[in-house]
Amino acid sequence: MAAIPKTPLPYRFVVDRVRTVTLGGVKQNVASYKLVLDINSQSLADVRTLIANTTIEAANDQTALGNPPSLVEVDGKTNKDVDAVDRRTEMLFGVTLPQAAMREIEVALRSAIDRATRPDTGRLHDIAGHWQWRFLPAGGGAPRVVSSTGDLVFNRGDRLVLVPIGVPHATIANRNVARSGRLNPRARVVKGRVREVARRLQNAGFLFHAAEAVRKRTAFKFFHVKVVFTRVHMVPGEVMTRKQGTGMIQLSARVRRVG
Repeated sequence: MAAIPKTPLPYRFVVDRVRTVTLGGVKQNVASYKLVLDINSQSLADVRTLIANTTIEAANDQTALGNPPSLVEVDGKTNKDVDAVDRRTEMLFGVTLPQAAMREIEVALRSAIDRATRPDTGRLHDIAGHWQWRFLPAGGGAPRVVSSTGDLVFNRGDRLVLVPIGVPHATIANRNVARSGRLNPRARVVKGRVREVARRLQNAGFLFHAAEAVRKRTAFKFFHVKVVFTRVHMVPGEVMTRKQGTGMIQLSARVRRVG
């Protein structure tokens, strides 16, 4: 995560107070050479320092309240220091945003399941009763069950996965939906021309379409959401044991590095 200094940064002169120039073949010290360019350069440096100091003050205030930033972006990068800011900084505080994102995924998943399947037992549709959020801490700590309505501190490297519990046929149902093309979007006519649907949106299951539905929403500004499959953490009785394993929706902090 981008480093945040503990104290505000000093405002620095970025232009020379006195410059040596040659006039008529004679070198002279001049204090007002290229004055307009100097003012622009100094003003830009002051604005960047102001952005950095505003970020530092906000981080210090929230940290004092027990709510330190869990993710910091500087100019869209997560490993660029605040004191090197050019245009903007963004910080993620607290626990409310991850839970909002979790609830939106639940709603999107239920909607995708309803559009793609016919009710049988109702367990597949029952997100609250038969799907479970598991928190996977960074560094390989022990997973724990969490709720989309409880308190949760979400830091970089942590992951959340939404797992079908008591629905061992969820992954094979997702595969069958993908093969059937039931959720394939239709081509649209825009300004009299047919606009074909992107290939990646074709023949995908309800897990993918749930993740795709929320990917660009405001609550996911700092997060990646995608579908993952695992044989290591398969749910009890999983039907898809030979190839993919259990399908899940994963939520993780976005990381964008310099270079």
